[in-house]
Amino acid sequence: MPVWQIDVAREQLPTAEPAFSEWPQKSEGYHPEFYRLGDCFLIRFLGLADFFVSQNADKINTRPAPGIAHELVEEVYQNLVLPLALSQQRRLVFHASAVEIDQCSVVFIADSGTGKSTLAADFATNGYRFLADDWVWLNKQPSGFHVMPGHPSVRIWEDTFETLKLSFTDIGATKNSIGKWQLGSSQANTHSQFHCAVARPLKHVYFLETNPTDEIKIESVTTQEAAVGLLSHRFLLDVTNKAILSNDIKSISALASASACFRLCIPNSFDALPDIRSRIVAHTNGKPL
Repeated sequence: MPVWQIDVAREQLPTAEPAFSEWPQKSEGYHPEFYRLGDCFLIRFLGLADFFVSQNADKINTRPAPGIAHELVEEVYQNLVLPLALSQQRRLVFHASAVEIDQCSVVFIADSGTGKSTLAADFATNGYRFLADDWVWLNKQPSGFHVMPGHPSVRIWEDTFETLKLSFTDIGATKNSIGKWQLGSSQANTHSQFHCAVARPLKHVYFLETNPTDEIKIESVTTQEAAVGLLSHRFLLDVTNKAILSNDIKSISALASASACFRLCIPNSFDALPDIRSRIVAHTNGKPL
């Protein structure tokens, strides 16, 4: 893992070169810009902090903007900068969440706002610990791909919090700067019945979609469809590095070929969560749907 250091706060200075990449501006969330500065990358969150990432991503130095709280800087580091840095180390990292079912893992891959964190929180408060939220690192081991445990907290929006809050009265909850509730702790000793802190072998990958009807559908996808879905949801710091891109494509192709991947279409309704959870558990355990 990278060595992370926070330096003294200072104003963000103009760069000599334009950004080589940036994420689309959205009404919520963050909007990082990416620069090359000699021997490192600069990931800039305007008005918040600059993150200087070494070429091999083994060191990350952070300069907060004046007046920015440490908690906010840590949140951005854990949820955005760290997965980008891991991608620079040629690790497979995806926009996803993951939960544990019978000592195996299932992964929910989706765009922001589709419900992957809601599913992680719902599973975690109903006896199935979550492994990771917001991003998932899939590590290839001799026995196959494993989901590595992530940060021991889940971030959910206000409506999800209000729906599930009675289930996690003994789990800490704090509201962050963009209006999301963070369930769990920033410490490693988070509630052991809420977060799984050990790697679990990958059982299923679900590409999450919302269904305009009340129907819950689980459909197999082809290896090619799985590869495309995985590629479109990966974290990648240097989108211009051909060697990293080539390695990324090979690794994702291997993952798509070796994994059981499905399209999961679910209603956009909190009332459906118990049925969705039971369907996924039954499907993961090989029971008839």
